[in-house]
Amino acid sequence: MKQSTQAKSLGFTLLELLVVISVIGILIAISAAAFTTAQQKARNAKRQGDINAIAKSFEQYNATNNGNYDSNCSNMYTFLPGRAAPTDPKDGSDYPCGLYGSTANTYCVCAHLEPDSNTNGNAANGSCGNLGQPGSYFCMVNQQ
Repeated sequence: MKQSTQAKSLGFTLLELLVVISVIGILIAISAAAFTTAQQKARNAKRQGDINAIAKSFEQYNATNNGNYDSNCSNMYTFLPGRAAPTDPKDGSDYPCGLYGSTANTYCVCAHLEPDSNTNGNAANGSCGNLGQPGSYFCMVNQQ
């Protein structure tokens, strides 16, 4: 019997390791991008819910105050849970609110949506007065 002089190779080649590491890196990059988009969409959904809640609070204020809105937005948050205005989920800032008309008979409250989330707002900067920065906004105006 003749013995083989070839050494048996154990482990992976350098090329195989590089291919596997590259594939793992690509998968991580794809999942990180998807996670970031999901976070933006969740924050935008919260913003839209907050604006709807604020608008309902203002309408309830109007109904209980003989069809009048207060001249200060902060005074109309009394019908919100906790009687405090919700804040932006990303930076904690207040949502822009404005009262218009000679008797403050029109309100507009808006949230600036994150532009990279492919979520379109229903208003642009300037539709409720100057909102401060360009971009897509979700706004509600009085319904009375």
